[in-house]
Amino acid sequence: MELQTQHDNRLSLLPQHIQDDIFSFLSTQELWKCCSVCSSWRSSILHWSDMWRYLSTHDNQKIVPALLPYRSYIKGPFVKAIAYGGDNDDEHFDAVTDFLVELNCDALVQVAIISDYVVESNIVRLLDMSSNTLTRIFVMFNDDDEANIMPDVILRHCPHLRHLYFVGSSYDEESWDPQRQLLDFQHQRLVDLEIEFYSIEGNFDIRPFLQATPKLKHLGLNINNIEHTWRTLPSLIHAHCPRLLSLFIVSNDDGGVVGMGDQEQEPFWRENTRKTDYKELLLATTSKDEPPASLQRLMVHNTFNDCEGGNELIPVLCEAFQNSLKHFDIKGRILFSESEALTRFSRLHAVPNLTNITIYDLSGDVDDTLLESICTGSRYLEKLILEGCSNMTEAGLMDFLTNIAKQQQHSDAPTLRSIEFKGISAITSRVLDTIALEYHHMGELIF
Repeated sequence: MELQTQHDNRLSLLPQHIQDDIFSFLSTQELWKCCSVCSSWRSSILHWSDMWRYLSTHDNQKIVPALLPYRSYIKGPFVKAIAYGGDNDDEHFDAVTDFLVELNCDALVQVAIISDYVVESNIVRLLDMSSNTLTRIFVMFNDDDEANIMPDVILRHCPHLRHLYFVGSSYDEESWDPQRQLLDFQHQRLVDLEIEFYSIEGNFDIRPFLQATPKLKHLGLNINNIEHTWRTLPSLIHAHCPRLLSLFIVSNDDGGVVGMGDQEQEPFWRENTRKTDYKELLLATTSKDEPPASLQRLMVHNTFNDCEGGNELIPVLCEAFQNSLKHFDIKGRILFSESEALTRFSRLHAVPNLTNITIYDLSGDVDDTLLESICTGSRYLEKLILEGCSNMTEAGLMDFLTNIAKQQQHSDAPTLRSIEFKGISAITSRVLDTIALEYHHMGELIF
């Protein structure tokens, strides 16, 4: 029995920082399993402050009543992130909020809530409690109710917020008035805004939000929400958001807009955020102002022709930001299906500073004309992805690749290093020979 006790206590013999490092690699469920090994392990884990920094209801976990017996271990400042979702009802969310307020969790950095309802009077208690530390919020609800919170209210209550992702319903777009809520209001920290509604059919006015967020760098919108209002976007961005670097416009059928700006990383509301450096997130809120820039990344995904006038969307945005755009990601049918739109796009004589081009044509109407447009002045092109462009020809592709190579030979710019062709029948041995001949430093070729 003595040998067994010594074996169980080996963990406590390790320096505290080594114990902490070991614990940080374990999920919440794994940590609770370790608590059942012996009283020594249980004590070490429950007294470890990071055990409580991320509280979640994922995997059918219950914050309340599951954590009520452990209140003595949970100090309010330990809790940095909350993720609430799943099949929990509204009464349970009320109980969770009461629990967090009772603990005085005034150091929350991230909050994610997915529920049928997100009642304003309830969530505002969390927002006000951590108003000086909250930097990232994700809210999603799908039921119309006048008691639900709206994005303008979140901005008013969170002056240090840098990232806001909102998916919800406007119970009555005539009575909801963000212009009044945000009148004479300037949020000096927000850099990332993604807004999506289920119940606003084409009439969402983004103006109040852009007027209130002069430091914005990333904007994500649902094309179904702005069907009748998108034409004002270029002038609004120029007037109110001079630092905006990326604009993503995505339809419901393409998965919605939220999270599209950070596709390479796991969404923050999923496990495991225990290793997140919350101190760095807080320091970022006090970063120095950067000089104004102009839009560099444009993504428009509209698969199923569900935006009236959408054939004009791409040309208008390209014309407005022609000299600054570097990344160009387009997917859909209506974007290219009407010849007038394609002709207008071609007349732009390219966007001269593009480095990355992704075009996914679902109409089958894109042909060599688009290649000619891209080619003109694209001496900085580094990465090209073409998918589904079935009307492109072998000759058109060869001319395009040869002309791009000639342009880049006479400049100090990086050469085209990555090409990806999908569903293009014109990819022949002659096209591949052209690539081998013209691009000696090609790093990636996918077809």
